[in-house]
Amino acid sequence: MTFTIRTLVEADTNALDHLLQTYTRQYPPRICMPAQFYLSPYFDGGQKIACAFDGNGRLVGYAPYFAQGEHAWVEVMALPGLDRHGEVRSALWAWLVEQAMQGSQQQLLFQYYSNEDLAIRFVEQQGAQRRYSIFAMRRDLSLAIPTLSMPAGFSLRRWRLESEAEQRQYLEGRNACFPEAPTSLEEWLYFASSPYWEQGINMAAFAGEHLAASVLVYWQSGSPTGSTEYVFTLPGSAATGCRGCCWPRRWVT
Repeated sequence: MTFTIRTLVEADTNALDHLLQTYTRQYPPRICMPAQFYLSPYFDGGQKIACAFDGNGRLVGYAPYFAQGEHAWVEVMALPGLDRHGEVRSALWAWLVEQAMQGSQQQLLFQYYSNEDLAIRFVEQQGAQRRYSIFAMRRDLSLAIPTLSMPAGFSLRRWRLESEAEQRQYLEGRNACFPEAPTSLEEWLYFASSPYWEQGINMAAFAGEHLAASVLVYWQSGSPTGSTEYVFTLPGSAATGCRGCCWPRRWVT
């Protein structure tokens, strides 16, 4: 049996959702994004997502490619329980390497939980080495939350970013702090139209009308968990420097 590799199209989203949900059930505490997200501008409308299909047309693996400067965040996922998962991963790996050569990325970065043994073993066999870890932190919101006061001269806003001027102000600050992962207005508008932003909010600190710090908070309706990401403080504000953490942090209600 041979496997066919092609990029993601709208008609594949239900099958990709099934693959992602099956995989996350097998490897908790992983969570998955809706497959529709992979058709967004972040992934060139699906052109940066490889899908592997078996001879019966079943989607049995996928690999996303998200370039950020000289490196790219990637993954190689095969359907749990698949007999020939190694061949599927190898075909997807070849596609990732081709993308890196075309885009001049120097590093492919993977993120796996320690229980994803098959995936970890595969990337190690390709020569990957563990350099550092990214931690997902949790906060039980049923526990008491301390009340903290804002420094003098600063105000806190629940910022929905409803106007283009506000969106550009936010993106200017965010991209200044994360120049290796800039976000365009088009990409932000896609996120703002997603179910995550329907109940999401940006908690922002201002010095007068100047953005000083920000944290994005969002969750999906009906879910007991949510995420925070793109936590940053701009230069010249209360904290020194402008680095924060752009990887999602989960919190639990």
